[in-house]
Amino acid sequence: NKVTTSKGRSNLLFRVRMAERLLRSYELTGMEERLSQPKRKPWRNMQTLPTTPGGPIIVALDTSFSMHGSREKLAKAVVLECANAAVKSGRSFYLMAFSGTSDLAECEVPLLDPSKKNQKEEGMQRLINFLGSSFSGGTDITRPLERAVALMSKNDEWAAADVLLVTDGELSTPPVNEYMMNLLKKMELEKGLELHGLLIGRSSSEPLSMVCTDWDGKNRVYNFLSKYDSLLSNTQNWADKYFRNLASSTIALNYASPVRRRSAFGYFPMQHQRLYQSSQRRNQRRSF
Repeated sequence: NKVTTSKGRSNLLFRVRMAERLLRSYELTGMEERLSQPKRKPWRNMQTLPTTPGGPIIVALDTSFSMHGSREKLAKAVVLECANAAVKSGRSFYLMAFSGTSDLAECEVPLLDPSKKNQKEEGMQRLINFLGSSFSGGTDITRPLERAVALMSKNDEWAAADVLLVTDGELSTPPVNEYMMNLLKKMELEKGLELHGLLIGRSSSEPLSMVCTDWDGKNRVYNFLSKYDSLLSNTQNWADKYFRNLASSTIALNYASPVRRRSAFGYFPMQHQRLYQSSQRRNQRRSF
């Protein structure tokens, strides 16, 4: 037994007196006694996680003429999924469709009330019907930003909302006037406003970067959807070309046939007429 030997008893006595701070002097070799501290990473490498559930979401959707076609379809699909995720996580959702200076339409998806049945289905159906319409003018983001700021300033429910601007980035330079720019910067500092930008069909937009939040050196403009624009455009162009060729070839065949059926689209079978009409309806935009 180590304790019964003289060396073992000396070692035990030394440890006891050291623990009771009764040693007059001692020397430690090969180690340093100090309080341990956890290693801290630089703040810029640390991930900031939310401490409370997310606030409301305000989305401004660009439905101008430059968004017509695949860009608008992709943007509306993303907005619809964003609304669905907001409803599931218990966040209010407010959508604004905009185009020119006087073009602005609004749709709100409120929080779910447990006492009301089918509220989610009704709200999402109303949103889908809303997304079926568009404007076709220019692009002016001042009006939707003014509406978002007013909503956050006058309504406590929307005071902590995040704002998302979905556009193709074809904006004027500067995108807003000096008063609106200063107001956005003031709300960023005082109320923690974060204005995010989601680019459709482009990898960068200097005007959009100018208006989005960047107080911490991190610009909140996202372009991960730009890689899908060419694919959707090629698919849409192929479909349009297919139906045009189908209609032209069928008209020529029916002109050579002794039996012709007259219609507004010419002489070709009714099933091809229905396909061509449906393709044309898909390319038409319903206005607000």
